[in-house]
This record gives sequence, structure tokens and C-alpha cells, in this order.
Amino acid sequence: MTVVQIDALDHEGHGICRVEGKLDDIRRYCETDVMNTYLLYCRFQKMRGGLLEKEYEQEIALVKQTLAALVPHEPHWAGYLKAWG
Repeated sequence: MTVVQIDALDHEGHGICRVEGKLDDIRRYCETDVMNTYLLYCRFQKMRGGLLEKEYEQEIALVKQTLAALVPHEPHWAGYLKAWG
């Protein structure tokens, strides 16, 4: 079993979180968090004129296509795409 120790300082500056056997869960969470951030960035670029509507739609379609291709090997993306609609 892999044990990862992560410094997780609370607002008072102390505390340690131990994560045992949860590396895949953490990785999946981080991947979806990064994807959400990227999608927000794309939306922001569209709002500020950095992406035209057509470019934004093309990027969103590419992201959906890419995630759908990952589903056979990374099934958590299926739930992500379903929630996305």
C-alpha cells in the first residue's frame, strides 16, 4: 500500500493529512479540476473577445471529443461528460 503524506495546513498553520491508497482518486479529482479550470478559461477568453463564438464552440467540441476518447481507459470522464450534458 502506498502512503502519501501531504502537508495540509489549516488556517492556524498546522495539520497533516495522510492519504492511504487514494492516489487514483486524487489523480481523477485533480484531472477534473484542471478541466473545469480550462473550461472557465475558455469561457473567459470568449467573454473578453480572445475567442470568437465559433472558436469557442470548436474548442468545446474538441474537449468533449477528446474526453470521450479517454473514457475506455479513464472511465471517470464518462461521468464528467454526463454531468456536463
